[in-house]
Amino acid sequence: MARTQHEVSSIMSAAGVITELFSRITKAVTEQGGVDWSTYRLTRDDGQETINAIAKEIVRALGQPMNVIVRYGLPLPEAIRLGHYDAVWTPVAEMKIPVRPVGVVNQHMILRHYNRVIKTSAILADLKKYGLRPATLPELLAVGEQAPELQKQFPVVALGQTCRFGTHLCCPELTTDLMQKTRELVVVPADTGWPQESRFLAIPK
Repeated sequence: MARTQHEVSSIMSAAGVITELFSRITKAVTEQGGVDWSTYRLTRDDGQETINAIAKEIVRALGQPMNVIVRYGLPLPEAIRLGHYDAVWTPVAEMKIPVRPVGVVNQHMILRHYNRVIKTSAILADLKKYGLRPATLPELLAVGEQAPELQKQFPVVALGQTCRFGTHLCCPELTTDLMQKTRELVVVPADTGWPQESRFLAIPK
């Protein structure tokens, strides 16, 4: 069957990306003291372990990808109700949802994990570096609704939404109680260091 012009263009575009990627890997291997055979091994069965290690490092460095359906414009009480949380802190329920175009979007997201205590300013600088923005409350709530078990593994934070709670500037977070049994929607101070286990929801710009 003959391919359409669009299909041919897509294949050529993908081929260009693959060629560029392989060229960069070869250059990096050479700079580390490797030889052409080192890179060629990646195409063989005995190179799969190395491929797996590279893939693991890519995910670690760039974050865990996920796609979530976000209903922008959904009233906040309804978005919270759909999450079926065991506890919702009042400051979250009183937050103002950002003004965005109303509509349903299959939104690509990334969970960034830094594996260390880190300040908000450092996270925002890192997101900007990788062409990402911090998620807002509607995006966080969509994750809570569609991936309800995620917050039992680690806290998930949306740095793109803030509110004042006491003397602190805070951000919404999906988390659990100390026994990891109840799902909670809370606010956490953003002007102190974030703990090592926290994940930060980000959106490609």
